[in-house]
Amino acid sequence: MGKRLERYKRRKKEKKIKRQKRIILLVTIMLFIGGINIVDKSFREFLYIEDMRVFDFRNNNEYITVHLLGKNYQIKEEKLDETISKFKVKLENTLNFIKNYIKN
Repeated sequence: MGKRLERYKRRKKEKKIKRQKRIILLVTIMLFIGGINIVDKSFREFLYIEDMRVFDFRNNNEYITVHLLGKNYQIKEEKLDETISKFKVKLENTLNFIKNYIKN
């Protein structure tokens, strides 16, 4: 009986550590992107450059153009909307599962 409890506690602790690592990684990436944006803005202001950016988003009729680190990527707006709607459905299902789990 003690082995099951130890295994349960170990798994719970491992899940907590994984969650903390994900949060730390997400915060680190956000800080990295924010820092690059600040440096890019300062650099462009210093040299009076308006047309070049590290990150840039533009919306055309059918495509969304993403300028990322010197390369342009074009994404169909329909495909992006489809991906976002699928993500929303998965997120709603996950939140409903969590709410039901908490209630029971």
